[in-house]
Amino acid sequence: AGALEWFDRAADEHQHGPSLFFLGHLHVAGQGRVELNEERGVELLEQAARHAGHDDAMVYLARLALQKEKPSVREAMDWLQQAVTASSASGRSFNDEAAMMLAELHLQIDNDSDRAVYMYELAGESSNNADAFASAGAIHHARKD
Repeated sequence: AGALEWFDRAADEHQHGPSLFFLGHLHVAGQGRVELNEERGVELLEQAARHAGHDDAMVYLARLALQKEKPSVREAMDWLQQAVTASSASGRSFNDEAAMMLAELHLQIDNDSDRAVYMYELAGESSNNADAFASAGAIHHARKD
């Protein structure tokens, strides 16, 4: 059996999050021996997110929601919040990419600087992310906190 067959088996038989994520990406991107099939890719990514708690799949789904012909910002924000929550609870490393993206959307869409600062601070403290610290600082400076 080739590599794809092993990933398929891990995904089908065990709902293995990293395999579901990898296969989903291949389908969305049409890479390797996998034909472009965004619908199937999204199904696999949603399985990785919902059944395996795979936070990178949640971020990927958020990016796809923002890239739609009619972007779905609320859907993206929901996925990102789930990614932040899942990575916080998983014992794995915190998904600061999700927190940073969510902070930006809170600023751009909701004009909610308090929530944005909270997300930036989470990202900064969790992974010692200098960009997150600087972004939180910029908001505090702009508000003259």
